[in-house]
Amino acid sequence: MPPSSLDAVTIEGYDSLHFGVGGFSGFDTWPLSGFVKRKLEKMFFMYGMGSDSGQASVTFVNGRLETDYDHRKEPVYDALREAYRVVASETGNRVIPMRKPLTPHMSGGACLGANAERGVVDHRGEIHGNPGLYVADAAALPAAPGGPPSVAIAAWAHHVADGIIQRT
Repeated sequence: MPPSSLDAVTIEGYDSLHFGVGGFSGFDTWPLSGFVKRKLEKMFFMYGMGSDSGQASVTFVNGRLETDYDHRKEPVYDALREAYRVVASETGNRVIPMRKPLTPHMSGGACLGANAERGVVDHRGEIHGNPGLYVADAAALPAAPGGPPSVAIAAWAHHVADGIIQRT
């Protein structure tokens, strides 16, 4: 069975992007035929991450959220597809990218700003005009940190928490 842990991968020429791989753990307990299990044993998944423009807006229309985000206009996705073609060419493995990529906080989330007209939260993570309400996740960051963002998110959350503690 392939390993379930993820590991980083470097693709020459795509230094601004971040890649990782992993296996499909636990499928050996699923009620699948031997043929399907043998196929899954030979497969792995690969992810690619990069920063898009962050230019999008979300509106509430007829009781539903709608966004004007169009992934086809973001150069980062073309670069990811090109990198996957390199992987396929150099390894001889078949690479099947997702047709529609995933993106978190495509509209910038709850960005930092000096005042309510320029952002949602202040330098302490407190929401403008809402004392005691804080944003301590990646939504407050002014741009995607790139790569696996957990360290940048943790640092921001720590900063916000320290400020709350100091004010109490």
